[in-house]
Amino acid sequence: MRNIFRIAYDCYIQNCRNPTWNTKDLALISHYLPYQELLKKLTKLSGQDYDTVLDQFAELLGSDIKESFGVKYNQTVVRTKKNEYTLYINSGDFLGFESEIDMIITRHFTTDTHKLNIIWNQTPPVQFLVEKNYTLKFFNEIGERAFVSRNERMVSLFPNTRTSTISHEIGHVLGLPDQYYPAWDQTTCEYKYYTDFANFMSANSSGVMLPRHWELLDETYRVQKN
Repeated sequence: MRNIFRIAYDCYIQNCRNPTWNTKDLALISHYLPYQELLKKLTKLSGQDYDTVLDQFAELLGSDIKESFGVKYNQTVVRTKKNEYTLYINSGDFLGFESEIDMIITRHFTTDTHKLNIIWNQTPPVQFLVEKNYTLKFFNEIGERAFVSRNERMVSLFPNTRTSTISHEIGHVLGLPDQYYPAWDQTTCEYKYYTDFANFMSANSSGVMLPRHWELLDETYRVQKN
């Protein structure tokens, strides 16, 4: 099923020179306000002017792809080896339960190709460190959803937070975004958000860390030399 980001990616890698959009693709793209004005221009232009606006469109789509799928760099994540990462994080309200939380997190981030280690309550060995560690916080409020605050550098957890959700939030700490996809529903003629049940950042209860997640992290974090 096609979605706005798949369309954007197809366009981006082609530099938008040969976009292959059908009627529903165009409807979906034009549904997004930032694209509407550029699409209007494209319908009225030709030649060099058309190419210029098409380049603007490609730049905008590429920016959206980066924002939606790109990793947000975190200084407290250290890539120690080619396929190994270390996260420095404070246990906060879970002081004394580090080993239990460690097991929950690392089992989701240990795959055939990569591994994540956790170091608790220590400052990462990073030059020019300006970001502090994220801290785990517990709030005794029933029914609230776990979330990560980048500004406060905090992972907020609640009584009903599942263990897989804890790991999902750690995925955000590593910099991975949520990955829910808007797509056209032909039965209702409207846009709906869909979940990829194999994708850990889309469905944490059933999904796993996919190769593309590690690829995104590998592109963002360089191996730190001793």
